[in-house]
Amino acid sequence: VSFRAGAPGIGGGGINVPLLMMLNRFTIKEAVPISHIAVMGNALSQLLFNTRLRHPSMSLRPLIHYEIAAVLLPAMLGGNSLGIVVSKVFPPTALVLLSLILLLFAAAKTMHKGLVAFRNSGPAKGSAISMNNLQRPVLDVRDNLSIASDSVLHGAGPRRHQNSSSTGQLSMQSRSFEDQLPVRIPWKTIWFMVAFNVIFCLDYLAMSQDVDGVEKCSVLYWIALLGLYPVVALSLLLAIRFMRELAEWHASRHDPPVQGDPVLGRAGLVVVPFLAMAVGLLAGLLGLGGGEFMVPLLLELGVQARVAAATSGFLIFFNTSSNVVHYLVAGTIEPFMGYGIACFFMAMMGSFCGLLAGNTQYVRNHSYIIIFLVAFALLASAALLLFRGFSEINWTFGGFC
Repeated sequence: VSFRAGAPGIGGGGINVPLLMMLNRFTIKEAVPISHIAVMGNALSQLLFNTRLRHPSMSLRPLIHYEIAAVLLPAMLGGNSLGIVVSKVFPPTALVLLSLILLLFAAAKTMHKGLVAFRNSGPAKGSAISMNNLQRPVLDVRDNLSIASDSVLHGAGPRRHQNSSSTGQLSMQSRSFEDQLPVRIPWKTIWFMVAFNVIFCLDYLAMSQDVDGVEKCSVLYWIALLGLYPVVALSLLLAIRFMRELAEWHASRHDPPVQGDPVLGRAGLVVVPFLAMAVGLLAGLLGLGGGEFMVPLLLELGVQARVAAATSGFLIFFNTSSNVVHYLVAGTIEPFMGYGIACFFMAMMGSFCGLLAGNTQYVRNHSYIIIFLVAFALLASAALLLFRGFSEINWTFGGFC
């Protein structure tokens, strides 16, 4: 599972849980923590592997788009926290049906993206045309005032205008020279996400009855739940500043637009965080890591397939770490700790092998392979969910408190 999940940047939780229940006879309460530990090993392998790689269209930038990750992470974790709370209210069968519909919808959209990339990958069309068609997003996050809105994140610095035949194209000599230069690593952005994840993890533990004995719907519980969202809003403002700093860095170098970089206008600054919150909400509701929906979202925003996969894996690491810390502190994983550790290292090795296969020159030149892997993983999750999800029908709503 991790071998197939490593290259496309997903965690594989949607496949792990049904397999653990069918093959090893674990209950759902046992399978979910073990799956999260395996996803953590997968995500850690992706993080260690992808941090050393360069952006395919801009060799002075890392493969992981840290700035867009900083915009998505606070909203996604905020939605995840709400989803975990709300999931106890909705009927289990309704959640299974909802997850099945969403997985099939995401698989269909991703498969369409892969087919578009495949049709435009022939030698006659050329790789540039292929990528341009692939990066034309169905979801347009720019508003009508394109000049005014683009200035929000692209600064006022001058840009060198080039004709369409030369835009984004570097000579082999220039490209080779840039490959020798150090990569621009946005350390402020990375430490910001680490700090936010620590705050989120502490808040999540404060809400957990099995850690601090906090009663649901008590004053402390509501403070912990609602107090997170002002932090999310403030974090989004800081993330927008990081996006602006990246745009100003490009403007100071007079770089042409980087292929696959999403252009977020005023509308996009509102829409994209809400979409990330929806992904986190769904992940919390359905017990997934979020990568199954995050990669399709990044592809819809026009991000290149390899960059989308690496950025999604980076986000999964943060999203899963809080769950694993909770299991360790609460002692949930203690009865099967040895099995969980084995799953962690096996998932880590499987993901590393998958990443090696996905980083070959052939896969780099045929980006649709990564997109198809995401689509097939979504379909596999839907098939396994269909197999096990309707074994018991339960339409009973639970109490919030």
